[in-house]
Amino acid sequence: MDRYVRNIGAISAQEQQQLRQCSVCIAGLGGLGGYILEFSARLGIGCVTGIDFDRFEESNLNRQLLSTPGNIGSEKAAAAAKRMMLVNDEVHFTACTEKLSAENAGKLLAGHNLVFDALDSAESRLILSSACAGLNIPLVHGAVNGWLAQAAVIYPGDDTLEKLYAGIPARSRPPAVLPFTPAAAASLQVSLALRVLLRREVPPPGMLYLLDLLTMEIDQMII
Repeated sequence: MDRYVRNIGAISAQEQQQLRQCSVCIAGLGGLGGYILEFSARLGIGCVTGIDFDRFEESNLNRQLLSTPGNIGSEKAAAAAKRMMLVNDEVHFTACTEKLSAENAGKLLAGHNLVFDALDSAESRLILSSACAGLNIPLVHGAVNGWLAQAAVIYPGDDTLEKLYAGIPARSRPPAVLPFTPAAAASLQVSLALRVLLRREVPPPGMLYLLDLLTMEIDQMII
């Protein structure tokens, strides 16, 4: 199919077909999640679930792909569904407006091959990590702050997020985020997810990738 012809070569035609059988969940449809959704649709991942209970506000306009002046006040999940139909209507997209919690996470995540962490609080990230571990689903973490982007694959039973976020108090105000940083972090996340889904070589447990877009330094470390 011509839609995916430029994917072939970087991945094989057989791997492209494999992606059509994959199901991923994006937890959070803001700065990170909007770009993850976009890249997932253009890759041709067969089924995508997007979870976000939030609505757009004006401060989202500087960095969230799904945010426009015309949809301020509307549900992010609804905007994600519209964008998916516009970009690739062959992908089966399920929009979920429930707030992720310890009580519903298992139900919402079950049945997916992989989950993306595109959340914005330590508490919700740890809930997500625990639920993925319980379901034996790999989790691809991402986070941004200013010029900085990070990403990691969290395997079932891996306590990387607990090491990163346990004991961190809630922020009094949201971090600064430049327009391009979420796109960079999402690119890292989707590239890692593609390796997991296609069973390509994957990073070892605890590997954290760090990208500083101000200095153009790229680091990796075992947590």
